[in-house]
Amino acid sequence: MLRGKKNCHKKDIICGDYSHNLGLIATGSRDHSVRIWDYERVKYEEEITAHTSEVVIVKFIKPFPLLLTADSSGQLYVWLTKPHAKAKSCLVSWRNMFTL
Repeated sequence: MLRGKKNCHKKDIICGDYSHNLGLIATGSRDHSVRIWDYERVKYEEEITAHTSEVVIVKFIKPFPLLLTADSSGQLYVWLTKPHAKAKSCLVSWRNMFTL
């Protein structure tokens, strides 16, 4: 089955991840935002706008309701997701100060 959705972000989506056990998709964009979607209904659930540059990594930390996000400036966050009661809360954040 193919699924599609238009106009999901204001700019290009450059990363994404799927959590089978949570039934969620996360997308990261050049518009500095992360959006979380319900897979079955292809329905927008919530948006995270803490990043100040384009989001380059979104990764669910399975099997927990956790999502790791990172942007091109080196800022990383770990977020609670649904079905946790405090979904969209940031657990920890840090900046990677090292470069190659």
